[in-house]
Amino acid sequence: MGWQLRTFPLVWRANFDGVGWVAGETDMIGVDQNGDIHIIDFKTSKHTFGIKYTPNIKITDDHESYLKLLSKDDFNNGKLGKKARNILRAIKDDTGNNHISIQWNNDLNQDGLNNGKPGKAVVVNKHMPFVSTPNKDYGQILSAYTDYSN
Repeated sequence: MGWQLRTFPLVWRANFDGVGWVAGETDMIGVDQNGDIHIIDFKTSKHTFGIKYTPNIKITDDHESYLKLLSKDDFNNGKLGKKARNILRAIKDDTGNNHISIQWNNDLNQDGLNNGKPGKAVVVNKHMPFVSTPNKDYGQILSAYTDYSN
């Protein structure tokens, strides 16, 4: 059997030396197949922080004919122009991958295209990593729940 997830709110509190009482409410509690308890905390923001982009060479190579239609002008300060958005949609539809985007890479060349100007459109994977950074100075640990109840 897989994980069991519970989303009912629970208030937790702990007294940390040198800090005092700290309290918070859980977003989700998970119990894994071994019976270990995990506290899962969701972060929300109107800002997209933590997104990482890594080149997807296979999809770039497979869709080179689409990508060669683009120039640096189709990328306006990181925003995709209409032609770039249409090409991205076509690539997403073809691959079934919605976790990709297109970026302009000034360090690559398109084999003499773009009137000798450097640069090439490339497909990138969008990663929004789950970020958990425990503060070990105050007793936080990155592991299964042990005992925060005092």
